[in-house]
Amino acid sequence: MEDIKKQIKALIKEAKEDESVKYKEEWQHKAVYTLNDFYMEADRYDDIIYDLASDEWEDLVKQQLESRGWQGLLFFLGKLEPMDDYAYLDGYGNAKSCDYDLLGMLEDALSEC
Repeated sequence: MEDIKKQIKALIKEAKEDESVKYKEEWQHKAVYTLNDFYMEADRYDDIIYDLASDEWEDLVKQQLESRGWQGLLFFLGKLEPMDDYAYLDGYGNAKSCDYDLLGMLEDALSEC
């Protein structure tokens, strides 16, 4: 957990030194994987962040369509925008974008470490 804590601190420091870095793909990618490492270490598998270009996400969307139908799929995807890269599932099991909230998520994770 100490390694993850160091990574989180470094990402937060980087974002505070250069505000625009949190909008860059490379920083977002590092933040997502660091957060996922934290969630897995803490046994919080429901908080995992999904890469919307991954096969895992595609399988999840297919599962939602099969189990909830097309209207349920609309609710599932309703809070995503076409340009989003990452999402997490809210308390209702629907997808929410986290592209621009990654810094806040990192800060929350650091306070929990």
